[in-house]
Amino acid sequence: MQKLLLSLPATFILLSVAAQQPAYTEKHFVREEDPKEFVPIVPKSGFTRTYLLGQVGIMDLDDNHTTYIKYGTKALLCIEGEYQNNQREGVFTFSLIDSLDHKKRYKLYEQTFKANKLNGEWRTYTLAGKLNNVQHYSNDSLDGLSRTYWIDGKSIVEERQYSNGRANYILRKYSPPDTLEREITFVNNAPNGAAKVFYPSGIVKDEVTLKDGALIGIRRYYYPSGKIWSEAEYKNGKPWTAIANYTADGQKRNPGTLKNGNGTMILYDDDGTVRQTLRFIEGVQL
Repeated sequence: MQKLLLSLPATFILLSVAAQQPAYTEKHFVREEDPKEFVPIVPKSGFTRTYLLGQVGIMDLDDNHTTYIKYGTKALLCIEGEYQNNQREGVFTFSLIDSLDHKKRYKLYEQTFKANKLNGEWRTYTLAGKLNNVQHYSNDSLDGLSRTYWIDGKSIVEERQYSNGRANYILRKYSPPDTLEREITFVNNAPNGAAKVFYPSGIVKDEVTLKDGALIGIRRYYYPSGKIWSEAEYKNGKPWTAIANYTADGQKRNPGTLKNGNGTMILYDDDGTVRQTLRFIEGVQL
């Protein structure tokens, strides 16, 4: 069924739905500094261990291992890695300490350093030990591919392809297992550029251009076969001109009279029957 989706959130942004809070048994960590027990090791070169008390963001799984649980708590972080000439080099591990068994650790992060700057992967883990997120850094700046994973630690939920810092990236949303749903270009933290929605097969379903989140230019909607279904021009987020509409076998049919924001736009069902005729004045639906 052809659908006219006039608002960006309905088309491209994944909406969160309120649900009943899942069962979760909160874990307990060391929340106080004890310099006699937790002694820092800070050489100019070699293995280092330091401690940091503060508010920590935590990602865990519910008791049934079916849902992410995210919360913040005050806790003591144990940070371990290697120094070379007073500079961080290689992988540094950030862990929480179990309050009852101080030998038990919960790994939160792994950060990779070169010449005392973030260079390489920053990996985030759940308390269950599953990989949650991987980011790539170059000289302390986000650069390249970042991925967020489902509770299994393997299936991709989201990708962000960064360039020139965290404000410019291509966002890709997935549904398990690794099925691409949508792709949006962000510039200066706003949707700017190409945006696409995909069928489960990977074929493009909806294709638009965005400027600060508003649809502009030509919008194309496709059949599951990949053949074009409809074309329309948008101006400042408003339907402006109905250009063309096609049957599944590529035959042209009436797209409506919409031109320069005024007129009608005809929507068709999968079987080719008219489902709805929308009327517009200056791009606003009546």
